[in-house]
Amino acid sequence: MAVFRDSASQEVFRPVGSNYVPGLVHKTFSPGFYDPEQAGAALAKMAEGGFTTVRTWAYHGHINNRQQGFYAMEGPDYHNQDTPELWQPYVDNLVDFIARACHNGIYVHLVIDREPDTPFYRDQVNSGYPDVEGFHHREYMTSGSIEAKEIYVAELIANIKSRNPDLLSTIFAYEIRNEIRADTRFAPFNRTEGHVNTVAGTYDMGSPESRLACFEENLTLFLNRTSKAIRKADPEALTTASIFAYLPVHKDGLYGEGLLPIDMRDTRWPALPRVLVQSDIDLVSFHGYVPYDWDQALRSSGFKQEFLTKKPFICGEFGAHRWAFETVELAGAGLLDLRNTILDSGFSGANQFTWDTKEHTRWTMMEEGAVIFEALRY
Repeated sequence: MAVFRDSASQEVFRPVGSNYVPGLVHKTFSPGFYDPEQAGAALAKMAEGGFTTVRTWAYHGHINNRQQGFYAMEGPDYHNQDTPELWQPYVDNLVDFIARACHNGIYVHLVIDREPDTPFYRDQVNSGYPDVEGFHHREYMTSGSIEAKEIYVAELIANIKSRNPDLLSTIFAYEIRNEIRADTRFAPFNRTEGHVNTVAGTYDMGSPESRLACFEENLTLFLNRTSKAIRKADPEALTTASIFAYLPVHKDGLYGEGLLPIDMRDTRWPALPRVLVQSDIDLVSFHGYVPYDWDQALRSSGFKQEFLTKKPFICGEFGAHRWAFETVELAGAGLLDLRNTILDSGFSGANQFTWDTKEHTRWTMMEEGAVIFEALRY
């Protein structure tokens, strides 16, 4: 079974901890929202609880946040940004968080998702390939978007390195994309006939086999090229990507069916574990939530135990919606049971979602006297 080991002691390392998302739409490190002392206290509390990792987002920016005056990598002058430069006050806050994590012995699982929402990156993402619609598809199915991602990850790592190169060793892994999926509301997967042109080739949307190949071959190209760009900038880096199960999106039994039918109630089709295992990323992150049975969720996506011998698997997000448990005490017991099930299934680690915001519809670690945190001490 593939595991993580400490490079110095060679002891097995368990990436167990929490997501840190104190506000909706990932405004975590936005100037005016980010609270260094609050972040430091949270990280110290995580260390006290025996946690080893924290998962958080280096965010590209969002219109809802901008309407409230909160900016991310794009910055307040994003309309005029025609270079790959990132907004420095935001990067300062991100690096401050990484430094505080380092101080507390916590490794940062950094989700990098999309490129900053500026003309420099957006123009590349939107260039060419008229057969491909929706940012979820264009991200991994067009040459301009992949090139933009390569530039962005190099820029991000260079920014961290310029402030403190030693902090790169505090980054547990760079998550290239959170919950990779296709969506049959958008081209090319909203079509059931004709051919489409993508960066990885031309595919027949009338053929289930070709549809599946379109998704998987483009995704593999995207993951491989982005991983290469990350390792060029940070040679010791680990890379990952996350997915969720077929089960909660009502696709159990449709594994390998070519993203068909296209008109299901939930139009999302997550990437399959086998695709990530066969790619050049270093570890696979698979998400799971109550009330869905963990083993059934894995099976619904074609998971096989042999995958665990090829790459480490972690659960980057596990959690529970508030309606799943009547009380916080029941939620704490249920989440502990879920984490134990995840680790007993051969996964190397798990991060609960999330730490301390009630804006989410899910139970959080610190509410009502930190009941769930106490239940999940490791």
